[in-house]
Amino acid sequence: MREIILTQGKAAIVDNEDFGYLSRFKWHAVRVGHNWYANRNIKTMDGYKSQRMQWDILGKNTDHKNGNGLDNRRDNLRTCTKAQNTRNQRREPTKLSPYKGVKRKVYRYRIMWEAKISVEGRQIYLGLFGIAEEAALAYNKAALIYFGEFAK
Repeated sequence: MREIILTQGKAAIVDNEDFGYLSRFKWHAVRVGHNWYANRNIKTMDGYKSQRMQWDILGKNTDHKNGNGLDNRRDNLRTCTKAQNTRNQRREPTKLSPYKGVKRKVYRYRIMWEAKISVEGRQIYLGLFGIAEEAALAYNKAALIYFGEFAK
């Protein structure tokens, strides 16, 4: 395991076997949402385009198993579809709910927690719960059933 130094005080982790090839390029750290990635610029006929480090290792449709975009070791990368990668994203907590798939609802003058999951473009209602954690558990169980290893 080796590190490739990036901009913004970040470093990418790569396997020894990939270090020689990847270290030939100039990499920079890019923040996308809550995560950081290692990118490089590639000159094309139309100008420049951005290339992620994980794409150089496994190809375009790649996902980080542990959710760390700077951990580019082969055992942490897996090929996936765009839909599988979207399922694996974590949700940013909001004031209304800290959990993915859970929304606060007012039902008959009481605050309740509704759990839903999106599967291939359709919403599946999982139930209405009195406690947010119960709704989150319902979502987590459904995510394991529908998404398997890509559940988060």
